[in-house]
Amino acid sequence: MSSTVNIQIVSDVVCPWCRIGKKNLRTAIDRYTSETGEAVTITFLPFLLDPIQPDEEGESFRDRFVKRKGLSEEMMEQMFQRVTDVGAGFGLTFNFNAVEVAVNTVPAHELMELAPEDKREALMDALMTAYFEQGRNVGDVDVLLGIAKEVLGEAETNAIEQPLRNHRERDAVLGSIRQVQQAGVSSVPFTIVDGKFAVSGGQPPQAFYDALMQAKQANAGTQS
Repeated sequence: MSSTVNIQIVSDVVCPWCRIGKKNLRTAIDRYTSETGEAVTITFLPFLLDPIQPDEEGESFRDRFVKRKGLSEEMMEQMFQRVTDVGAGFGLTFNFNAVEVAVNTVPAHELMELAPEDKREALMDALMTAYFEQGRNVGDVDVLLGIAKEVLGEAETNAIEQPLRNHRERDAVLGSIRQVQQAGVSSVPFTIVDGKFAVSGGQPPQAFYDALMQAKQANAGTQS
């Protein structure tokens, strides 16, 4: 009897290792599904990598990064280069030179909540591509609506425009963020497989595949 494995991903739109982890998770899921014939569902849980207050919006990305991390500019560039190199190894492009302003990602998480569940993975991919490759401000509602149209189409985007502008999902998003923090998640990405197995960080595909197989074996033991 086939079963469905449920995966929760705690991540932020502007987290580079979340993007790498998400890509590798998808590679693992595709392999797992092809081998087992079993379905896998993904739920995204919000996290704020760098909570930005209203009076901080528009701050220089690099200035804020150096200040927040306590790094020299040289160390920052080395970090960016490492992410760029690792991402390239998995087929992802990172262009940190395109990123100009620090982004408040709460509106992006609100958009994710408003989008149809079956399109959220594609939307997350589009948001991360827009940010990391094109430097688009994914905290700006107009920018978000433009990205949404590319993924959801015009009709579905129009249906969620006012709820997004009115911040209908803000309390829900902030509540979810508090819940994952209270559960002990302090860094992202953090991936939970079937509520039993956790994968922390932007791991290679094999780490996610192993967790999927562990979940499958645990479920088989439960059903036997």
